Amino acid sequence: MFDSGHTNREPGALGVQGEFEKKYNDTLVDELIALLNRDESFRTYRSAEPDEEISLEERSFRANRISADLFLSIHHNSVNEEKIEYFSLEGRTAARTREDRQGYSLYISAKNPRITDSLWFATALGKRLEEIGRESYSIHSKSSPPAGQQLMNKRYGIFQYDNLAVLKAASMPALLFEVGFIVDEKDDIWLRQHRTEIAGQIVRALHDFREWKLSEKTH
Repeated sequence: MFDSGHTNREPGALGVQGEFEKKYNDTLVDELIALLNRDESFRTYRSAEPDEEISLEERSFRANRISADLFLSIHHNSVNEEKIEYFSLEGRTAARTREDRQGYSLYISAKNPRITDSLWFATALGKRLEEIGRESYSIHSKSSPPAGQQLMNKRYGIFQYDNLAVLKAASMPALLFEVGFIVDEKDDIWLRQHRTEIAGQIVRALHDFREWKLSEKTH
């Protein structure tokens, strides 16, 4: 199941293009579903329709009710408010960071009953992103993780963040993917130019995960 983060009422972070995070999330999920719908071996579901208002817990509960094999929540990142500079862009407000921020992050929860599988998929996705030259934010960051987070794999940007609602409430392997920083001009450009490649690598990681699970059953 794909979970496109945020709703129209709570659209998430504002970026350098004057667009909210929700639009980035929806666009990538649309592309993922379009790719996977060409493959009869996958069935795709959304946690919610694009215009639907839904709680964090209900997103996971819907995945639980249909016994989804995997829950992937798509988000795009920002920075702390004190590091944000607001400006006008073609008549609308936009936001950019005062400090360079590039790269992705992956989050899993130890409160999820399938944390081992979640970690396996996170690692597979990190490897696939590396193939297209995408590095994790943690490779370049010199700061310690925020309270409540533990860095598990610096190379692939994997963090344990136990209290993320959509992860801990899911009964299947679950991962939250912060694709990049929409408040950084360079990262925003990279994300827009490589969105199709990112979607393709997510699909490849899904294939990797499925093949691994099938191999487990045969041994």
